[in-house]
Amino acid sequence: MQVDNHWVVARWLDWSQRAFNKLMVDSLARSMKPGPTRWSSRVLAIATWVLVWMHTPQSVHAVTAVHTFKVIATYPHDTSAFTQGLLIHQGRLIEGTGGYHGASSLRRVDMASGTIQWMTQLAWNVFGEGIAVGAGKLIQLTWQNQQAFIYDPVSLEQVGSFGYEGQGWGLTFDGQRFIMSDGSSLLSWRDPASFKVVKSLQIKDAQGPVMRLNELEWVAGQIWANQWQTDRVARIDPETGQVMAWLDLEGLYAWQALGDPDAVLNGIAYDDVSNRLLVTGKNWPWLYEIETAPKGTVEAAKLSVRIDESGAVRLSFPSFKDSLYRLDRLLLEKDKVESQSVAELKGTGHLLQHSLLADDQGASFYRVVGLPAQE
Repeated sequence: MQVDNHWVVARWLDWSQRAFNKLMVDSLARSMKPGPTRWSSRVLAIATWVLVWMHTPQSVHAVTAVHTFKVIATYPHDTSAFTQGLLIHQGRLIEGTGGYHGASSLRRVDMASGTIQWMTQLAWNVFGEGIAVGAGKLIQLTWQNQQAFIYDPVSLEQVGSFGYEGQGWGLTFDGQRFIMSDGSSLLSWRDPASFKVVKSLQIKDAQGPVMRLNELEWVAGQIWANQWQTDRVARIDPETGQVMAWLDLEGLYAWQALGDPDAVLNGIAYDDVSNRLLVTGKNWPWLYEIETAPKGTVEAAKLSVRIDESGAVRLSFPSFKDSLYRLDRLLLEKDKVESQSVAELKGTGHLLQHSLLADDQGASFYRVVGLPAQE
Protein backbone atom coordinates (compact mmCIF):
# COMPACT_ATOMS: atom_id res chain seq x y z
CA MET A 1 0.00 0.00 0.00
CA GLN A 2 1.42 3.36 -1.06
CA VAL A 3 0.89 6.24 1.39
CA ASP A 4 0.06 9.67 -0.02
CA ASN A 5 2.29 12.11 1.86
CA HIS A 6 -0.04 15.03 1.11
CA TRP A 7 -2.97 13.09 2.65
CA VAL A 8 -0.83 12.47 5.75
CA VAL A 9 0.00 16.17 6.00
CA ALA A 10 -3.66 17.13 5.62
CA ARG A 11 -4.75 14.71 8.37
CA TRP A 12 -1.92 15.92 10.62
CA LEU A 13 -2.90 19.53 10.08
CA ASP A 14 -6.53 18.78 10.88
CA TRP A 15 -5.64 16.91 14.07
CA SER A 16 -2.97 19.39 15.16
CA GLN A 17 -5.28 22.37 14.65
CA ARG A 18 -7.90 20.82 16.93
CA ALA A 19 -5.24 19.83 19.47
CA PHE A 20 -3.65 23.27 19.24
CA ASN A 21 -6.97 24.96 19.95
CA LYS A 22 -7.54 22.71 22.98
CA LEU A 23 -4.06 23.37 24.33
CA MET A 24 -4.51 27.12 23.89
CA VAL A 25 -7.70 26.97 25.95
CA ASP A 26 -5.99 24.82 28.58
CA SER A 27 -2.98 27.12 28.58
CA LEU A 28 -5.18 30.16 29.08
CA ALA A 29 -6.93 28.43 31.97
CA ARG A 30 -3.61 27.48 33.56
CA SER A 31 -2.26 30.98 33.16
CA MET A 32 -4.94 32.16 35.55
CA LYS A 33 -3.63 29.76 38.21
CA PRO A 34 -0.29 29.77 40.00
CA GLY A 35 2.35 27.42 38.64
CA PRO A 36 4.84 27.07 35.76
CA THR A 37 3.77 27.80 32.15
CA ARG A 38 3.66 24.80 29.83
CA TRP A 39 5.07 24.99 26.28
CA SER A 40 3.16 22.11 24.66
CA SER A 41 1.27 24.32 22.24
CA ARG A 42 4.39 26.04 20.96
CA VAL A 43 6.20 22.76 20.42
CA LEU A 44 3.18 21.36 18.57
CA ALA A 45 2.93 24.42 16.33
CA ILE A 46 6.64 24.31 15.43
CA ALA A 47 6.49 20.56 14.71
CA THR A 48 3.43 21.05 12.51
CA TRP A 49 5.00 23.69 10.27
CA VAL A 50 8.29 21.78 10.03
CA LEU A 51 6.35 18.75 8.79
CA VAL A 52 4.40 20.85 6.28
CA TRP A 53 7.61 22.39 4.94
CA MET A 54 9.26 19.00 4.55
CA HIS A 55 6.34 17.58 2.57
CA THR A 56 5.55 20.66 0.48
CA PRO A 57 6.48 20.12 -3.21
CA GLN A 58 9.78 21.81 -4.03
CA SER A 59 8.11 23.71 -6.89
CA VAL A 60 6.27 25.81 -4.30
CA HIS A 61 9.60 27.03 -2.93
CA ALA A 62 10.93 27.74 -6.42
CA VAL A 63 10.69 31.02 -8.27
CA THR A 64 9.23 31.32 -11.77
CA ALA A 65 11.61 32.94 -14.26
CA VAL A 66 10.93 36.58 -15.17
CA HIS A 67 11.41 38.01 -18.66
CA THR A 68 11.50 41.64 -19.68
CA PHE A 69 10.87 43.68 -22.84
CA LYS A 70 12.33 46.06 -25.39
CA VAL A 71 10.14 48.29 -27.56
CA ILE A 72 11.01 47.97 -31.24
CA ALA A 73 8.29 50.20 -32.70
CA THR A 74 5.24 52.17 -31.56
CA TYR A 75 1.99 52.59 -33.51
CA PRO A 76 -1.16 54.68 -32.88
CA HIS A 77 -4.08 52.93 -31.16
CA ASP A 78 -7.72 54.02 -30.91
CA THR A 79 -8.27 55.28 -27.35
CA SER A 80 -11.97 54.38 -27.58
CA ALA A 81 -11.06 50.71 -28.12
CA PHE A 82 -11.59 48.72 -24.92
CA THR A 83 -9.32 45.95 -26.21
CA GLN A 84 -10.48 42.42 -25.46
CA GLY A 85 -8.84 40.49 -28.28
CA LEU A 86 -6.02 41.11 -30.74
CA LEU A 87 -4.56 39.05 -33.59
CA ILE A 88 -2.77 39.19 -36.92
CA HIS A 89 -4.26 37.22 -39.81
CA GLN A 90 -2.67 37.23 -43.25
CA GLY A 91 -0.64 40.28 -42.23
CA ARG A 92 -3.70 42.26 -41.14
CA LEU A 93 -4.39 43.47 -37.61
CA ILE A 94 -7.80 42.48 -36.23
CA GLU A 95 -9.11 43.72 -32.88
CA GLY A 96 -12.12 42.81 -30.74
CA THR A 97 -13.41 45.40 -28.27
CA GLY A 98 -15.74 45.21 -25.28
CA GLY A 99 -18.39 47.31 -23.57
CA TYR A 100 -22.14 47.68 -23.62
CA HIS A 101 -24.39 50.05 -25.63
CA GLY A 102 -22.59 49.46 -28.92
CA ALA A 103 -19.02 49.75 -27.60
CA SER A 104 -18.29 46.10 -28.46
CA SER A 105 -17.00 45.54 -31.97
CA LEU A 106 -14.89 43.51 -34.35
CA ARG A 107 -12.60 45.64 -36.51
CA ARG A 108 -9.78 45.50 -39.03
CA VAL A 109 -7.16 48.16 -38.33
CA ASP A 110 -4.36 49.67 -40.37
CA MET A 111 -1.46 49.16 -37.98
CA ALA A 112 0.74 51.99 -39.25
CA SER A 113 -1.91 54.69 -38.80
CA GLY A 114 -4.33 53.12 -36.32
CA THR A 115 -7.17 53.83 -38.74
CA ILE A 116 -10.21 51.53 -38.63
CA GLN A 117 -10.61 49.98 -42.09
CA TRP A 118 -13.70 47.88 -41.36
CA MET A 119 -15.89 47.44 -38.28
CA THR A 120 -19.05 45.70 -37.13
CA GLN A 121 -20.67 46.61 -33.83
CA LEU A 122 -22.27 44.04 -31.55
CA ALA A 123 -25.76 44.46 -30.07
CA TRP A 124 -26.16 47.03 -27.28
CA ASN A 125 -26.57 44.30 -24.61
CA VAL A 126 -23.55 42.21 -25.71
CA PHE A 127 -20.06 42.60 -24.22
CA GLY A 128 -17.42 41.40 -26.67
CA GLU A 129 -14.37 39.44 -25.48
CA GLY A 130 -11.44 37.47 -26.93
CA ILE A 131 -10.97 36.58 -30.60
CA ALA A 132 -9.05 33.87 -32.48
CA VAL A 133 -8.72 32.49 -36.01
CA GLY A 134 -8.60 28.75 -36.63
CA ALA A 135 -10.12 25.96 -38.74
CA GLY A 136 -11.22 28.46 -41.40
CA LYS A 137 -13.21 30.69 -39.05
CA LEU A 138 -12.81 33.65 -36.73
CA ILE A 139 -14.46 33.29 -33.32
CA GLN A 140 -15.37 36.17 -31.00
CA LEU A 141 -16.40 35.40 -27.42
CA THR A 142 -18.88 37.31 -25.28
CA TRP A 143 -18.48 37.95 -21.58
CA GLN A 144 -21.78 36.84 -20.05
CA ASN A 145 -24.03 36.17 -23.05
CA GLN A 146 -22.73 32.57 -23.35
CA GLN A 147 -22.47 33.01 -27.10
CA ALA A 148 -19.52 32.94 -29.50
CA PHE A 149 -19.92 34.61 -32.89
CA ILE A 150 -18.46 32.97 -36.00
CA TYR A 151 -17.06 35.16 -38.79
CA ASP A 152 -15.44 34.62 -42.15
CA PRO A 153 -11.78 35.40 -41.33
CA VAL A 154 -11.23 37.37 -44.54
CA SER A 155 -14.45 39.32 -45.08
CA LEU A 156 -15.26 39.45 -41.32
CA GLU A 157 -18.92 38.85 -42.12
CA GLN A 158 -20.78 36.89 -39.43
CA VAL A 159 -21.74 33.39 -40.58
CA GLY A 160 -22.99 31.70 -37.40
CA SER A 161 -22.60 31.28 -33.66
CA PHE A 162 -21.81 28.77 -30.91
CA GLY A 163 -23.27 28.48 -27.43
CA TYR A 164 -21.23 27.69 -24.31
CA GLU A 165 -21.60 27.72 -20.53
CA GLY A 166 -19.96 30.24 -18.22
CA GLN A 167 -18.09 33.43 -18.96
CA GLY A 168 -15.93 34.09 -22.00
CA TRP A 169 -12.63 35.97 -21.54
CA GLY A 170 -9.70 35.09 -23.82
CA LEU A 171 -9.34 32.87 -26.88
CA THR A 172 -6.57 31.47 -29.06
CA PHE A 173 -5.97 28.54 -31.44
CA ASP A 174 -3.16 25.96 -31.14
CA GLY A 175 -3.41 24.66 -34.70
CA GLN A 176 -6.03 22.02 -33.86
CA ARG A 177 -8.35 23.36 -31.17
CA PHE A 178 -9.47 26.64 -29.67
CA ILE A 179 -8.24 27.42 -26.16
CA MET A 180 -10.46 29.57 -23.94
CA SER A 181 -10.10 31.35 -20.60
CA ASP A 182 -12.91 32.31 -18.24
CA GLY A 183 -11.11 34.50 -15.67
CA SER A 184 -10.18 31.58 -13.43
CA SER A 185 -6.99 29.48 -13.37
CA LEU A 186 -8.50 27.00 -15.86
CA LEU A 187 -8.10 26.90 -19.62
CA SER A 188 -10.43 24.80 -21.76
CA TRP A 189 -9.60 23.26 -25.15
CA ARG A 190 -12.61 23.32 -27.51
CA ASP A 191 -13.48 21.42 -30.64
CA PRO A 192 -13.49 23.83 -33.64
CA ALA A 193 -16.56 22.17 -35.17
CA SER A 194 -18.83 22.13 -32.11
CA PHE A 195 -17.00 24.39 -29.61
CA LYS A 196 -17.52 21.70 -26.97
CA VAL A 197 -14.88 21.25 -24.25
CA VAL A 198 -12.50 18.37 -24.98
CA LYS A 199 -9.87 19.13 -22.33
CA SER A 200 -9.32 21.40 -19.32
CA LEU A 201 -6.07 22.28 -17.59
CA GLN A 202 -5.30 24.28 -14.46
CA ILE A 203 -2.52 26.82 -14.91
CA LYS A 204 0.08 27.11 -12.16
CA ASP A 205 3.34 28.88 -11.51
CA ALA A 206 5.86 28.12 -8.76
CA GLN A 207 3.52 29.59 -6.15
CA GLY A 208 0.36 27.76 -7.16
CA PRO A 209 -2.73 28.31 -9.35
CA VAL A 210 -2.70 31.46 -11.50
CA MET A 211 -6.04 33.26 -11.40
CA ARG A 212 -7.61 35.91 -13.67
CA LEU A 213 -6.23 34.55 -16.96
CA ASN A 214 -7.53 36.85 -19.67
CA GLU A 215 -6.56 37.51 -23.30
CA LEU A 216 -4.67 34.61 -24.91
CA GLU A 217 -2.27 34.16 -27.80
CA TRP A 218 -0.49 31.12 -29.26
CA VAL A 219 3.19 32.10 -29.56
CA ALA A 220 5.69 29.62 -30.99
CA GLY A 221 4.19 26.59 -29.27
CA GLN A 222 3.32 28.35 -26.00
CA ILE A 223 0.15 29.93 -24.63
CA TRP A 224 0.69 33.55 -23.65
CA ALA A 225 -1.93 34.94 -21.28
CA ASN A 226 -2.56 38.40 -19.90
CA GLN A 227 -3.29 38.26 -16.18
CA TRP A 228 -6.13 40.71 -15.65
CA GLN A 229 -5.35 43.84 -13.59
CA THR A 230 -1.60 43.24 -13.70
CA ASP A 231 1.27 44.17 -16.03
CA ARG A 232 2.22 40.51 -16.42
CA VAL A 233 1.91 37.96 -19.21
CA ALA A 234 2.19 34.26 -18.39
CA ARG A 235 4.11 32.05 -20.82
CA ILE A 236 2.44 28.67 -20.40
CA ASP A 237 3.45 25.14 -21.35
CA PRO A 238 0.30 23.79 -23.06
CA GLU A 239 1.10 20.20 -22.09
CA THR A 240 1.54 20.68 -18.33
CA GLY A 241 -0.16 24.00 -17.62
CA GLN A 242 2.99 25.23 -15.90
CA VAL A 243 3.97 28.88 -16.26
CA MET A 244 7.44 28.69 -17.80
CA ALA A 245 8.13 32.39 -17.32
CA TRP A 246 6.41 35.65 -16.50
CA LEU A 247 6.81 38.53 -18.94
CA ASP A 248 6.94 41.70 -16.83
CA LEU A 249 5.60 44.65 -18.86
CA GLU A 250 5.54 47.19 -16.04
CA GLY A 251 6.74 50.49 -17.46
CA LEU A 252 5.58 49.74 -21.00
CA TYR A 253 2.85 52.36 -20.66
CA ALA A 254 1.82 54.41 -17.61
CA TRP A 255 -1.86 53.48 -17.90
CA GLN A 256 -2.52 54.61 -14.33
CA ALA A 257 -2.23 58.19 -15.56
CA LEU A 258 -5.45 57.68 -17.52
CA GLY A 259 -7.33 57.70 -14.22
CA ASP A 260 -9.31 54.59 -15.22
CA PRO A 261 -8.68 51.42 -13.17
CA ASP A 262 -10.02 49.32 -16.08
CA ALA A 263 -7.48 50.67 -18.60
CA VAL A 264 -5.12 47.77 -17.99
CA LEU A 265 -2.72 45.83 -20.17
CA ASN A 266 -4.72 43.53 -22.45
CA GLY A 267 -4.05 42.42 -26.00
CA ILE A 268 -1.36 40.16 -27.49
CA ALA A 269 -0.90 39.53 -31.21
CA TYR A 270 1.80 37.35 -32.75
CA ASP A 271 2.65 37.10 -36.44
CA ASP A 272 4.36 33.75 -36.94
CA VAL A 273 5.39 34.73 -40.47
CA SER A 274 7.41 37.82 -39.52
CA ASN A 275 7.97 36.79 -35.87
CA ARG A 276 6.49 40.07 -34.67
CA LEU A 277 4.96 40.43 -31.22
CA LEU A 278 2.45 43.22 -30.50
CA VAL A 279 0.88 44.26 -27.20
CA THR A 280 -1.51 47.00 -26.07
CA GLY A 281 -4.11 47.77 -23.42
CA LYS A 282 -7.71 48.86 -22.95
CA ASN A 283 -8.12 52.43 -24.27
CA TRP A 284 -4.37 52.84 -24.65
CA PRO A 285 -3.13 55.38 -27.22
CA TRP A 286 -0.32 53.10 -28.39
CA LEU A 287 0.25 49.64 -29.81
CA TYR A 288 3.75 48.35 -29.11
CA GLU A 289 5.94 45.98 -31.07
CA ILE A 290 8.31 44.39 -28.58
CA GLU A 291 11.09 41.86 -28.16
CA THR A 292 11.41 39.81 -24.99
CA ALA A 293 14.35 38.28 -23.14
CA PRO A 294 15.21 36.97 -19.67
CA LYS A 295 15.62 39.73 -17.11
CA GLY A 296 19.21 40.93 -16.87
CA THR A 297 19.98 40.14 -20.51
CA VAL A 298 23.35 41.49 -21.62
CA GLU A 299 23.43 42.81 -25.16
CA ALA A 300 25.28 45.21 -27.43
CA ALA A 301 22.46 47.45 -28.66
CA LYS A 302 22.21 49.12 -32.06
CA LEU A 303 23.23 52.75 -31.60
CA SER A 304 21.87 55.74 -33.50
CA VAL A 305 24.11 58.82 -33.65
CA ARG A 306 23.27 62.29 -34.89
CA ILE A 307 24.76 65.75 -34.47
CA ASP A 308 22.34 68.63 -33.94
CA GLU A 309 22.66 72.24 -35.04
CA SER A 310 24.64 73.18 -31.95
CA GLY A 311 27.19 70.47 -32.65
CA ALA A 312 26.09 68.30 -29.73
CA VAL A 313 26.16 64.54 -30.26
CA ARG A 314 22.80 62.83 -29.69
CA LEU A 315 23.00 59.11 -28.97
CA SER A 316 19.98 56.79 -28.73
CA PHE A 317 19.28 53.05 -28.71
CA PRO A 318 16.46 50.64 -27.80
CA SER A 319 16.93 49.05 -24.38
CA PHE A 320 15.69 46.07 -22.43
CA LYS A 321 14.06 47.17 -19.21
CA ASP A 322 16.46 47.04 -16.23
CA SER A 323 19.42 45.88 -18.32
CA LEU A 324 22.64 47.85 -17.83
CA TYR A 325 24.54 49.58 -20.65
CA ARG A 326 27.76 51.55 -21.06
CA LEU A 327 28.35 54.17 -23.74
CA ASP A 328 31.91 54.34 -25.05
CA ARG A 329 33.62 56.93 -27.21
CA LEU A 330 36.26 55.49 -29.54
CA LEU A 331 38.97 57.99 -30.49
CA LEU A 332 41.05 57.32 -33.57
CA GLU A 333 44.49 58.85 -33.43
CA LYS A 334 46.98 57.82 -36.07
CA ASP A 335 47.44 54.07 -35.69
CA LYS A 336 45.73 53.52 -32.35
CA VAL A 337 42.21 53.47 -30.93
CA GLU A 338 41.45 54.77 -27.46
CA SER A 339 38.21 53.89 -25.66
CA GLN A 340 36.62 56.22 -23.15
CA SER A 341 33.52 55.43 -21.10
CA VAL A 342 31.13 58.39 -21.24
CA ALA A 343 28.04 57.08 -19.40
CA GLU A 344 26.40 54.09 -17.74
CA LEU A 345 22.64 53.79 -18.22
CA LYS A 346 19.84 51.53 -17.04
CA GLY A 347 17.35 50.29 -19.60
CA THR A 348 13.72 51.41 -19.46
CA GLY A 349 12.35 49.10 -22.15
CA HIS A 350 12.09 52.17 -24.38
CA LEU A 351 14.56 54.28 -26.37
CA LEU A 352 17.44 55.48 -24.20
CA GLN A 353 18.93 58.84 -25.13
CA HIS A 354 22.14 60.55 -24.11
CA SER A 355 23.74 63.82 -25.25
CA LEU A 356 27.42 64.72 -25.41
CA LEU A 357 29.07 68.06 -26.04
CA ALA A 358 31.05 68.33 -29.25
CA ASP A 359 34.81 67.94 -28.90
CA ASP A 360 37.84 68.39 -31.07
CA GLN A 361 39.74 65.28 -29.97
CA GLY A 362 39.90 63.90 -33.47
CA ALA A 363 37.60 61.49 -35.24
CA SER A 364 35.14 59.86 -32.80
CA PHE A 365 32.96 56.79 -33.00
CA TYR A 366 30.56 55.46 -30.39
CA ARG A 367 29.36 52.07 -29.20
CA VAL A 368 27.01 50.53 -26.65
CA VAL A 369 28.27 47.75 -24.40
CA GLY A 370 25.97 45.56 -22.34
CA LEU A 371 26.96 45.14 -18.70
CA PRO A 372 26.24 42.18 -16.41
CA ALA A 373 23.63 42.76 -13.71
CA GLN A 374 25.03 44.03 -10.43
CA GLU A 375 24.89 41.56 -7.54
